[in-house]
Amino acid sequence: MDGSLELTNVNTSQVLRILVKQKSGLQICHINAQSLTKKIDEFRHMFIDSGVDVICVSETWFVPDLSDSLIECRGYNVFRSDRVGHAGGVAIYINNKISAKILCKQGPDSAIEYLFLTITINRRKMLLGCIYRPNRNIDYSDLTSLITDISLTYTDVILAGDFNCDILRESSLADSMLSLDLNIVNHQLPTHFTKTRNTLLDLFFVDSTDKILLYDQLTAPGYSKHDLIFLTYDFNPDYDNYDTFYRDFKNIDLEKLHTDISILDWTSIHYMLSVNSQLAQLQSNIDYLYCEHVPIKRKTVKRTDNSWFNPEIKLGIIKRNEAFKKFKRYKTESHFNMYKSLRSNVTKLIYSAKTAFYSSKFNNALCSKQKWQVIKSIGIGKKTRNSLVDMDVNEVNKKFLQLVVPDPTPTLNLTSAPYNYTVPSFSFCCVSPCDVLESIHKIKSNATGLDDMNPKFLRIILPRIIMHVTHIFNTAITTSTFPEQWKEAKIIPIPKANSAEYRPISILPTLSKAFETLVAKQINSFLTEHTLLNNNQSGFRTNRSCTTAMIKIVEDIRERIDDGNVTFLTLLDYTKAFDSVDHRILIAKLRESYNFSDSAVRLLSSYLLNRSQAVVAEGKMSSFAYVKCGVPQGSVLGPILFSIYINDLPIVLSDCKVHMYADDVQLYVSRPLNRIDECINVTNRELEKISAWATKNRLCLNPTKSKCLIIYKNKKKINETILRRVEISNTPISYIEKTTNLGFIINSTLSWDDHVSKAVGKTYGILRALNITKQFIPVSIRMQIAKAYLVPVLTYGIEAFGNCGYENRQKLSVCFNNIARYIFRLRRSDRISAFSYKIFDMTLFKWIDYKMLTFLHKIILTRQPQYLYEKLRFTNSARTNNIITIRYRTLNSERHFFVNVIRIWNHLPHHMKTIRNLSQFKTQLGAHLTLD
Repeated sequence: MDGSLELTNVNTSQVLRILVKQKSGLQICHINAQSLTKKIDEFRHMFIDSGVDVICVSETWFVPDLSDSLIECRGYNVFRSDRVGHAGGVAIYINNKISAKILCKQGPDSAIEYLFLTITINRRKMLLGCIYRPNRNIDYSDLTSLITDISLTYTDVILAGDFNCDILRESSLADSMLSLDLNIVNHQLPTHFTKTRNTLLDLFFVDSTDKILLYDQLTAPGYSKHDLIFLTYDFNPDYDNYDTFYRDFKNIDLEKLHTDISILDWTSIHYMLSVNSQLAQLQSNIDYLYCEHVPIKRKTVKRTDNSWFNPEIKLGIIKRNEAFKKFKRYKTESHFNMYKSLRSNVTKLIYSAKTAFYSSKFNNALCSKQKWQVIKSIGIGKKTRNSLVDMDVNEVNKKFLQLVVPDPTPTLNLTSAPYNYTVPSFSFCCVSPCDVLESIHKIKSNATGLDDMNPKFLRIILPRIIMHVTHIFNTAITTSTFPEQWKEAKIIPIPKANSAEYRPISILPTLSKAFETLVAKQINSFLTEHTLLNNNQSGFRTNRSCTTAMIKIVEDIRERIDDGNVTFLTLLDYTKAFDSVDHRILIAKLRESYNFSDSAVRLLSSYLLNRSQAVVAEGKMSSFAYVKCGVPQGSVLGPILFSIYINDLPIVLSDCKVHMYADDVQLYVSRPLNRIDECINVTNRELEKISAWATKNRLCLNPTKSKCLIIYKNKKKINETILRRVEISNTPISYIEKTTNLGFIINSTLSWDDHVSKAVGKTYGILRALNITKQFIPVSIRMQIAKAYLVPVLTYGIEAFGNCGYENRQKLSVCFNNIARYIFRLRRSDRISAFSYKIFDMTLFKWIDYKMLTFLHKIILTRQPQYLYEKLRFTNSARTNNIITIRYRTLNSERHFFVNVIRIWNHLPHHMKTIRNLSQFKTQLGAHLTLD
């Protein structure tokens, strides 16, 4: 080797040592060696005393009769899977201070070489794999099946290797791994360099990119034409203790509480004219009762994973260890048997303690929220990294209120109503004690606002004070005054994943939310009765959801694809749309377009104006800052007012279809393929209209985050690189192949491949977290977890993609079977069909049919949403009660909602199709599908 290469390797070694010191964690690297035996001296020079914990090597070219002593590296244990024939061979060098053992490696018939280890650090286990795919034409489906089987018992997974799949130009491998909830770490820079081409072949896949503290790659010409890739992985559990303060609700003396309520002054509330004075008196009384009867207490919380540990286990461990010392000293059969017996006893004690601990946690979780907290405590959910300790709360509050909006419009010109008829005037009505009681009990969260009025305590004393609360609510309505105390919001900053930014969570006073619920109910009733909201708005409306909106959009586009058309689907992004609502414009629309009375407008103006907020974090509170625009975040009224604000957007459009879900706007234009330029022209014209409307309404469109998806039955016939761009105000919008929209992943051919892969991957990720504790949790609780958490993740929006094609349905089936294995603690070799049937008392695909048919029945029963009901055409025969089958020309159309579900519906017995009660229909449908 010449001097320049020696110098390069020395530099690489130095840089590697610098990288190791950057972050504390598990230090892992991968290198393609192409005959490590010949380069073992350079290898040792680079890694001995480097601080690297794990070295994965592909193309070792080791042969089975090669002795470990010839390729050893001081400070490391080597694990090998050697080459067979002309294959490459893989090896993993593990720091000898880390416990590791081989889990599996490739057999003689495997085309892909792999080596999987289990490594253990601080009682945490990780799956580590090194993989080499010799040829890009080798199918990796067998490998992904193996990874599916072995990875589900690990919460931490790292795969490294040379996969011979250029990620820069091909996404199939990344998509397959994503379906296992394994995410690619390095996806931008090439790692393999030749005279003619640079490719990205050397890859890391991990269970969560949140755990990557550092990634880099270094040139290593002494080995091969491949870069060395390096990462630092967060693998250090935190067991620190901390103090927390809480209110003691368990020891409330209810008799004394009721006595104290009776002696306080409540009647003065009814003689005060000002709603603010009334509320102040109510607040004073409740504060006194709260502090007197629910005192603050402190407790120390141990951050540990062994809360189940008890003195009996501790004593058992001491006895076991003493027996082991005696066995080591005397080496007799009797001492060994004594040690073995005590070791078995400790194992049983730990198992019993963990089982009792987890059973108690789940059995004591009476409500849904508590169950979710317990589920998260056993390993589900992402942990945030950003610390709040050094936060400047005033700066954060100021940043939350920063907006970029167009200049105000000189004249509003909002006199034209959104519909061609005059609606009656709307006014708010007074509410009854029953209404107030119902609205307060609808509040599910126990979070307290700046008024410190705890919803849990309020519900305890509510029957004794309901008349006074009702009087305050009605005073607010009759005087058209929203209390000043309810206009102060507590903002909790939540760190965003992989970012130094925060997102605000707004917590409003409890009584404010109850009052808003009653006001919103009256507004909704008025809007619904007079059909004032646009039919193509699905956000925050009864019988409408992300799923109904997605079915509407997909069905519209599917029909156009069947006619041979290409569709441009543009997804528009507004910058802080809810926070940008101009109060002046909203109030004008309420008065002029929706005929809200003067008293109603005054109340809503009082609600919107002069609001303030303060950021609270780590015991610090910012000063109050005024909110100059926007609808209140975290409020009940805010979403309804926003829907009213943007309700007239579709009116400005003429040559396209549009659908809205809150501030998510989907614009789609279809034309024949030979008129694709016209499609772009129409899209751009409509976008200019939307841009002008947004400017007039002081909303800011964000072209850089907006997206355009070109959808056609054969995407290969469209070359996006030669097409003109769709654009907003001369700023181009990016063409994309797939995107997440309304919780679904849609792609350029309208297949469900990407969505199913993502759903399956997320489910596997959760299963890995759950499998660690499954042996300690009763089967009944595991069934609850599966139905409440796993199945909804796997089948979110299943009504839209129930018939998603054979391969996708197989992915769903395999994943569902793994859920059954979790519930019933089955091994991979156990037969699964009878157990998976027990989850819903029917097969997975029968259950999917059940979900789709009940969804369709609800549409027929309620005739809502209108945009889906109007797609149904019924036969004239009362004897069959069938729906006219939709004709289609492409196979892809068969896999969408209406084409599929109508065929299933028409095969139902006649009497079931005439049932007018949803609960009765569900009961009979379940029985029918179970017997079928």
